[in-house]
Amino acid sequence: MEPYVFSQFCVGAGDPENHGRGSFHWLTGTASWMFRAMTDHIMGVRAEKRGLRIDPSVDPSWKTFSMKREFRGATYQFHFENPMGVEHGVQKVFLNGTLLPDNLVPLEKTGCHEVRVQMGALESL
Repeated sequence: MEPYVFSQFCVGAGDPENHGRGSFHWLTGTASWMFRAMTDHIMGVRAEKRGLRIDPSVDPSWKTFSMKREFRGATYQFHFENPMGVEHGVQKVFLNGTLLPDNLVPLEKTGCHEVRVQMGALESL
């Protein structure tokens, strides 16, 4: 199976000849799980009841990256800066130019909103 796709299942140790082989890839459910893995856990933009929690885990070579997320009637354009090349950690989060007290972007009812995230060594937000 291709190394960049999710499979529906992998063969277990009970079949030594095929152990670890994947099957039934590129099905509808696997595409949605890949999307969730990328947005929620790599880009680190996770939905919570009160807003979007920002907690990226990326390759340290990613100095800048961005994503767009529509969430509960509003559109958020995220711009991440990682000048120190860390894998994890958020120093500051700005919503429409205003520094937020922590890494939770609060809900906005409508419109398009700019979110700027400065990654770095973990600090108390």
